[in-house]
Amino acid sequence: MKKIFLVLFSLLIITPLFSQQKLSDDFINQVKNQIEAIKSGIPNEKNPVSSYIKIAELYISIDDIDNAITYFEKAKSIEPQNANIYYRIAMCYEKKKDFSRAIENWENCIRYSNSPQIAEIAKKHIKFLRELR
Repeated sequence: MKKIFLVLFSLLIITPLFSQQKLSDDFINQVKNQIEAIKSGIPNEKNPVSSYIKIAELYISIDDIDNAITYFEKAKSIEPQNANIYYRIAMCYEKKKDFSRAIENWENCIRYSNSPQIAEIAKKHIKFLRELR
């Protein structure tokens, strides 16, 4: 359990360091093309949750956290009890240093998670974020 927390905590510290590197215009354009391709298929999907999540993850890869949150929120509107979505939204808000929204999403992650490990990770994040305030 401690190893999982240390890995996640390390990601919180290391990810911002890597995101400070300039992303190449070519990479950004490739990601945006992938996003547009996924978006074009959404009208034909019965349940676009996985597409919304893929789009959000692609936005994260180009450090566009606001758009990532927008697409995670779209997924959440369809599956409001999906703990995985709350987990990802919480991580985005942590990256934005919006700790109150991160805590709110961690709490929902706990509420809807069936996994004791995920609940424990969320509790540790909440404790850490409350200490930062």
